[in-house]
Amino acid sequence: MENRYFGHNLVKLRKERHLSQNDLAIELNVTISAISKRENNKNMPDIDMLKTLSKFFEIPLDELLHNPYEDFPKEIQEDKESEPVLPDTASTAASLGKRKWKPIIISAAVLMILLLTAVAMGIYASVSQQPTMPFQVMNSRTVEDEVWGTTTTEISVFYEGTLDNSLMSMICTYIERQWIDGNEYGGDSVETLKVYFYSNKASAKDFTSNADSYMFLFNRNSYPE
Repeated sequence: MENRYFGHNLVKLRKERHLSQNDLAIELNVTISAISKRENNKNMPDIDMLKTLSKFFEIPLDELLHNPYEDFPKEIQEDKESEPVLPDTASTAASLGKRKWKPIIISAAVLMILLLTAVAMGIYASVSQQPTMPFQVMNSRTVEDEVWGTTTTEISVFYEGTLDNSLMSMICTYIERQWIDGNEYGGDSVETLKVYFYSNKASAKDFTSNADSYMFLFNRNSYPE
């Protein structure tokens, strides 16, 4: 069944009762899309739905299908019949609003993910990165020291800059903490640590006799078990 006037009549009846497309869809137990298509004459209802509409709006069945412009002159009828039936202004605005905000929301979500990733990578880098120190532990070996007569671990350190008391203290504190925390530099058998300081990297690597200075760091007997 086709009728070019049904859609216009349905819009008119709905608006006279101050109903939105959604309101009418709920009353008829159909979708908003079905109402919109019928108001634009894209989908005519079957006879049962026409009877339901007639009963709902309390009008004769033929009033749903009659030409609303038949009382106007022919020129006016042609103008009015050519006007498209548009969806509700509120429904259209809501639809446009959703379309407008959707890309903004997606962009914001992507930006937030990138920001969180960058923060996480920065935290990881700051935690995992070793502190930059003006020295480098190059080598270590365990020997019997001629003076101490005990098992001694010798440690060669290459330093950058000027070897002064402050730098020597920093190096010794670092090595001592390494030994206390993890039994580095010889393990439980070591009784003494002896630190050699080299300003030449090759000498520090090979334990040459060109050490700038050395220091007995501590004896195991001075630390409680």
